[in-house]
Amino acid sequence: MNNIALDVSEWDRFNQNMLELAQETMPKETKKFMRREGGRLATVTRKLARSTVHKKTGNYFKSIRSSKAWENKRGGYGVYAYSSRKDNRGNHAHLLEYGHRVVIRRTNTGKRAKDYRIFEKAGKSFEGKFVNDATEYIDKLLESNFTSGR
Repeated sequence: MNNIALDVSEWDRFNQNMLELAQETMPKETKKFMRREGGRLATVTRKLARSTVHKKTGNYFKSIRSSKAWENKRGGYGVYAYSSRKDNRGNHAHLLEYGHRVVIRRTNTGKRAKDYRIFEKAGKSFEGKFVNDATEYIDKLLESNFTSGR
């Protein structure tokens, strides 16, 4: 029986070094890339929510947005998807996300509403796409740096 083991730690370190180089040399482009990825994450989350929640909750779907790209204290960038309502009616996304007790006329029925965990599932499904996009971004940066003579 043949066993094949691949050591990709060198490749991971190389990618990490390239990402740090991109953050130092071109912070505007890196922030723009993160904003674009945040928008894609929100789109993936919205599609998953529409396919999972089979009720007409248009305000819930409209409320799924991406945050601004921000730089943390360690020098890395971050962006996330969240649910936000701009009107005064309140945000009820947490009820769909984590479930809740079913109460009818102030009486607990002993039942729980289903928890969909939409943001969690969307984040897990988007990880692979993000890695591919980040690799393409690093390749474009390397190509532009080699052609411009930086």
